[in-house]
Amino acid sequence: MNRTTKIFALTLVVVALFSAIGCGTKKTETKSNGTTTGITKQDVVSFVNEAIVYARANGKEKAIAEFNNPKGKFVRGELYIYAYDWNGIALANGANPSLAGQNLIDKTDPNGVKVIQELLKAAQSGGGWVEFVWPYPNSTVNEPKLGYAKSVGDTWWLGSGMYTKTP
Repeated sequence: MNRTTKIFALTLVVVALFSAIGCGTKKTETKSNGTTTGITKQDVVSFVNEAIVYARANGKEKAIAEFNNPKGKFVRGELYIYAYDWNGIALANGANPSLAGQNLIDKTDPNGVKVIQELLKAAQSGGGWVEFVWPYPNSTVNEPKLGYAKSVGDTWWLGSGMYTKTP
């Protein structure tokens, strides 16, 4: 087995373990209005890791198309994947695909947090969390959010998050 195959297999095992760990936690439910309840930090980490495995297995172009698909496998209620390059250019946003192609490196939330810059730093450090305010899906209302970001490779990173207050 070559090195790439071993790394891919190990990544799959890690994702499966994280998913199994989450089985004993609070169940995530989707309400009739499309919002989700009961999302945990582990759910977000597992979701991002699942997206990274998908991206590595299917290639960047196919993954970005899937991440931008509001009806795709990486949009689950208020849980969705966003992707950026290392310069802050949005590549995908499952909740708002119109952001793709925009340079959001200087995007600042109402509290002064440089959202994309902070998420980028978290991704560069091996994965991490950032607190910020972001518009709730299908709304213009800003809500507190806890975002998790992690590197996919040399040219881009992925993230997702959980709203800490569901409207």
